[in-house]
Amino acid sequence: RIVEITGLTNLYPITSSKYYEWYPVFSPDGAKIVFQGWQQSKGSNNLNNSICIMDIDGSNIRQIVNDEYNNFSPQFSADSRLIMFQSIRKDTNMDGLINTKDNSGIYIIDIDKREEKQLVLDRYYNYNPQFSPDNKFVIFQSIRNAANMDGLVNTKDNSGIYIVDIDKILSQHEDKREEKQLSSDKYYNFNPQISPNSRLIVFQSVRRDTNSDGVFNSKDKAGVYIVDSRGIE
Repeated sequence: RIVEITGLTNLYPITSSKYYEWYPVFSPDGAKIVFQGWQQSKGSNNLNNSICIMDIDGSNIRQIVNDEYNNFSPQFSADSRLIMFQSIRKDTNMDGLINTKDNSGIYIIDIDKREEKQLVLDRYYNYNPQFSPDNKFVIFQSIRNAANMDGLVNTKDNSGIYIVDIDKILSQHEDKREEKQLSSDKYYNFNPQISPNSRLIVFQSVRRDTNSDGVFNSKDKAGVYIVDSRGIE
């Protein structure tokens, strides 16, 4: 069916399919592919993913983040030098387990130096991180308050849109994370995108109870908003 749709006839595998390999992403320079890899050893219950990288032809496959923790959603920076990924490393919900029910931190790793840094702490539920085109910052969504007033902070709540400076982390100042909230979680915000010049961020936001059911959520109509990456909406 793929051949019929695309007209491509020279389809071929570039990995062995011996293990579970998923979420492949091209590097912007077109030279590499990063992907998640899961290898379950015999008699093991390890369900964690490693992060692997290979050349565009499938050669030179190597693991850059091991499967000690569950790592996922890898992506390249615009200059193809860094890889960002999410990783679950703590029992944040205190149920005695470390699994997908826990919060993930956001990490970056320098491909050549193999230096890994934590960009965003796992104190909250973080998701949808994106590199800026100029490689200076990352935006992400984070759920940090019980916005629906049920006393629990979970995926039923609204997320705010945040920005964090990469340079401070790479220069060893992990204790000086310049994290800033760009859009309030008083509203239901989603689908943020960064402009090509890294100056603006556009996103959708539900700010009125358009269906008159008493709450702001995904059932209401969303408007399109824009915010300066310096935090001026």
